[in-house]
Amino acid sequence: MSFIECKKDFTIESANSTLPLVRMIAEDVVALNTEISETRERLAYLSSDPSDKSEYSKEVRSIETQTEIKSQKLASCIDELLRLNVLPANASDGYIDFPAMRAGKEVCLCWRVGEPEVMHWHDTAEDCCNRRLVDLPLVHASVSRAFSMSALKP
Repeated sequence: MSFIECKKDFTIESANSTLPLVRMIAEDVVALNTEISETRERLAYLSSDPSDKSEYSKEVRSIETQTEIKSQKLASCIDELLRLNVLPANASDGYIDFPAMRAGKEVCLCWRVGEPEVMHWHDTAEDCCNRRLVDLPLVHASVSRAFSMSALKP
């Protein structure tokens, strides 16, 4: 799913209200990604020595099977994030983007595993390493939307 396909109406408030579920899934994504990467490195090392093939082949196949199961779970976690309309910007580092609008322009509110709340943003064409602290236009968009929604309630 691309940015274009996601809804673009996250505010700081709505992103932070979604964060408890997103946090759990993102933590699983980071952990699974780390485990899979480390296991694949070990498998590559074991496969590089042809003399040990027969001795460890059963164990290597078992590790490969477990790695495939973890890869499927990782894909499922990423699908779950996409269903929440958030984008896993960098799975290995735990960055999550929440599509939003800032001063009439599409942007991403950006959160990283370990942070207490969504406090950053970046342009859609930028990487998460270029993110900036949330500023007045984003705060205003969040407050305006909350105010306009509350004005509709009796």
